[in-house]
Amino acid sequence: MININGALVSFLIVICSQINAQDLEPKNTVNKEYSWNLLEDFSDEFNGSSIDWLKWSKNKSLPNTNAWKWNNDSNVTISDFEGENSAALTMKQNARNKEDNGTYFKSGCLQSQKQLPVNFEGYVEARIFGSDINAKEAHGLNKRRGVCPSFWLYSKFYENKDVGEAIYTEIDVVELQQFDYDGNAPEGKDNQDFITDAESNLHLIKKTDSGREWYRPKQPKARDSQLNKYELPGKFDPSKGWHTYGCEITADKLHFFVDGIKVGKSMDNTYWSSNPMHVIASLGLRVPFVAFSNNRFQAVNPKKNDRAKKNIKAMPVSMYVDYIRVWEKK
Repeated sequence: MININGALVSFLIVICSQINAQDLEPKNTVNKEYSWNLLEDFSDEFNGSSIDWLKWSKNKSLPNTNAWKWNNDSNVTISDFEGENSAALTMKQNARNKEDNGTYFKSGCLQSQKQLPVNFEGYVEARIFGSDINAKEAHGLNKRRGVCPSFWLYSKFYENKDVGEAIYTEIDVVELQQFDYDGNAPEGKDNQDFITDAESNLHLIKKTDSGREWYRPKQPKARDSQLNKYELPGKFDPSKGWHTYGCEITADKLHFFVDGIKVGKSMDNTYWSSNPMHVIASLGLRVPFVAFSNNRFQAVNPKKNDRAKKNIKAMPVSMYVDYIRVWEKK
């Protein structure tokens, strides 16, 4: 027998959710005169009982990572966390520390199936609760470090570009809890990041006569145009509460927001809308579970590294995503 009343209630809930979603607006913008159209294919309130894998990529065409693997089957779940129905992205050590192609951890990510178009103008926003990692055996900064909750946009590699054009583009809407040490920081600047520091950086690979040339935000040649480091408003701890992170993308500028407050600096949109881009939230590894060499993060065996041994007891750990919303400029 069909439960007519139950079906009607479910139908009304879906309809009301869609109506409410259409009425939503970005928390704050630089261009107040703009109006916005919510893109349902890139947006999710995560209010259901399971992840919508027709909207998000479960295991197809996920980002290449050298220091960990993705396993969305077990590491992305719906969770009732701190008052919100949300998506939990979890970093786990492999059972018995079993090596998997040189890695020892698996994590989860939410990557849009579709890509934002070339020359996209709009606004992307996510509400995130960071990863509360606290290794009791570790000391000082090491107690809180090991993972990086992130919300970002990135393109695939387009090798058929002309010399000087962008093969790969990436906009980090936010990277949290990195505890990065910037050895190239200008004299007089603090090299060490703390848990109250965040970055909204840009990454780029250009086509050259010989192949590829990386432009990373902490390289001297890219610092001015791609590095965007700042203290979180009020120096809040992102692992202790819900906060909203957004980026307004215009034809010529990128503007970043935390809880509706403009942060860091506005960046020139020189290359970053020249490729189609996926929208993604992910939980990545950081020191002491990785080491940076050969232009990328490399895996560290947590059983053979003294610092990692102390932090491994704080695993597994999760970040939580209350919603992802993407608007296009009307």
